[in-house]
Amino acid sequence: MYSELCIDTFKVATNRFPIAGTVLLSGRGIQYTSEDFKAVLARHNVIQSLNAVGHFYDNARIFATPKKETLYRIPTYKIKKAQVKMVIFRYVFTYYNRIRI
Repeated sequence: MYSELCIDTFKVATNRFPIAGTVLLSGRGIQYTSEDFKAVLARHNVIQSLNAVGHFYDNARIFATPKKETLYRIPTYKIKKAQVKMVIFRYVFTYYNRIRI
């Protein structure tokens, strides 16, 4: 687990989406708690929210809702991976982040 992977991924996201002022939910892995990663978040005005110690279910809720509201309603075994990705992307960026919340 290297913080560089998280930093690189975060930088890609900042190039594609306006994320200043957002909250990033992460685990307590060493890659997320490193000073380098925290510094990158601070430079982009992103607040880090760490899940509670021993409570890995914090993240489970985030993934359960999209599954129930999208993936379980379509025959994912019949369509291509790219189409499933598109469904998830549309759900998160057009519905979940803008309307549902």
